[in-house]
Amino acid sequence: MAWKPEFIFLITVSTAVDFIIAKKIYKTSKKKKRKLLLSAGIIFNLSLLAAFKYLNFFSQSIKDTFDLFNIFINVPIFNILLPVGISFYTFQTISYSIDVYRKNIKPENNFITFALFVSFFPQLVAGPIERAGKLIPQLSLNAKFEYKRISSGLKLMFWGFFKKIVIADNISNYVDSVFSHSEYFKGLTIIVAMIFFTFQIYCDFSGYSDIAIGASRIMGVNLSLNFRHPFISKSIREFWRNWHITLHKIINLYLYRPLFNIPKLKTHTYFIILITFIFSGLWHGANFTFIVWGMYSAIMLILEYILLKKIKNKNLENNKKIISIRVLYTFVSVVFGFMIFRADSMAEFYTLFINIFNTDYQIANVWFIGKIKFVIIIILISLVTYVQIIETKHDFIEFISRKTIFVRYFIYYISLLVFILYGNFGLEEFMYFRF
Repeated sequence: MAWKPEFIFLITVSTAVDFIIAKKIYKTSKKKKRKLLLSAGIIFNLSLLAAFKYLNFFSQSIKDTFDLFNIFINVPIFNILLPVGISFYTFQTISYSIDVYRKNIKPENNFITFALFVSFFPQLVAGPIERAGKLIPQLSLNAKFEYKRISSGLKLMFWGFFKKIVIADNISNYVDSVFSHSEYFKGLTIIVAMIFFTFQIYCDFSGYSDIAIGASRIMGVNLSLNFRHPFISKSIREFWRNWHITLHKIINLYLYRPLFNIPKLKTHTYFIILITFIFSGLWHGANFTFIVWGMYSAIMLILEYILLKKIKNKNLENNKKIISIRVLYTFVSVVFGFMIFRADSMAEFYTLFINIFNTDYQIANVWFIGKIKFVIIIILISLVTYVQIIETKHDFIEFISRKTIFVRYFIYYISLLVFILYGNFGLEEFMYFRF
């Protein structure tokens, strides 16, 4: 509302509609009427999302399709601003209605409590996406002052800000330069930019999640974990279980599994995986790059599934060398996928992909931002990787808290010093605000 006052009407109407529909679904015993009410709620929410996020994309796609057949038509282009957080709170309210329909939860009787569930500020604009059964009961509890809980929340918030302001925003200078001038950069420079972007999006997005979880923890509300050391994953399947966990749980519960209940699709697992990932890609934005990224992710997952099904070898899980190769393979696959994700268009992606194989270093090289800054980025990325290794066995904040007072405060002061000296305080927005 502080950004665009009229958008408060949008979230208020969405909240009111879902609140009323859920109560009517719960009171109705007739299966046909329950389905009709649920369908109406879902269509209403998805229509709002489609109007604000995808209208111009579909209009332009229709025009481009007709252009291929030399049929030239004019389509309306609307100057629409994307409301902050609409993708996230839409998913959250739809999941609530479906859970009531499935009788997993009872509808909330207090409209203020339900409105707080929809608009809970720490996770409203970029998640974690919470289900009503977990979040709503916590909103009615009276949180007492607990030093350990508040201290843990503040530390997690600081680590989130550190990942965003110190690591992600410093990496962005390199990545933005390469992707904005894709025709000028070649070979290793593009490969480095691809790897850097993978860490940038992780630090940016997981940084926001840490801030949201930490802020909520201070208030006595426990949000779901959204990232679980994804770059240490031994397979693409494991990676997607560890990356944006709450989104993939929502998609799994409300799209992937229901598709298996359709008789004609039940035996077509690979097709369902493809649909699911295309939907996930399209959810991220109205651009063909996101659709192609979703398709690429699905194909890589399907190929891996087929391969692992044929290779039934215990060494895949026990041999350290094989595990290292699997981690590296998974990381490389993910990095290439994020190259598609980051490109502004398929034409830009094509240019970058072709230029990877060009080894002409006369125009640009990996040091173009300065050797000292480049080395600092490498050190920061190494730090993030080390923390992920720690997180395979321990909670990172608890891991530090168990250290001696000298070690703890040494880490705190060094971190604060690095934050002040190398933090990029240019007010760069979080990446997922645009989704």
